[in-house]
Amino acid sequence: MSSQFAQYSASLLVDGDYRNFAHTDAIPSPETWMRVYLRRVVKITLINVYNRWDCCRFRMIGLSVLIKMGDEIVRRCGEIVEEREVYSYKCAGKGDVVELWKDTWKVDSINAAEIEVFGSGELLSCSSWDLSLTREYCQLLMTC
Repeated sequence: MSSQFAQYSASLLVDGDYRNFAHTDAIPSPETWMRVYLRRVVKITLINVYNRWDCCRFRMIGLSVLIKMGDEIVRRCGEIVEEREVYSYKCAGKGDVVELWKDTWKVDSINAAEIEVFGSGELLSCSSWDLSLTREYCQLLMTC
């Protein structure tokens, strides 16, 4: 993450618990971001971004959802323009990073509960709630 507020670390983005959330600090910055680093380059087909459930859903508005290869943008999957519980992007691209990014100088922060990345290719990892998926389409093992 570009910064961290209190105990709300980036690891909470991929822990499978939709009740907690990661939180960037509300400090002036030219950009605010959260990233999920995949274990290797994969063909990404779907990205689900889960909003915080208890409050402050407006903080997601203005975020761009990106597939990246290292620091290079491979695909802009979309921009969040309204408050919702979950945002799903069917967005094909080959990369090793998924990023939520906001271009801003105002005091702002990002809260996100979970980021799920799905792709095709060799099975890297499946959690128990993904076992119904095929070996070609399963949640990829992620780190923050």
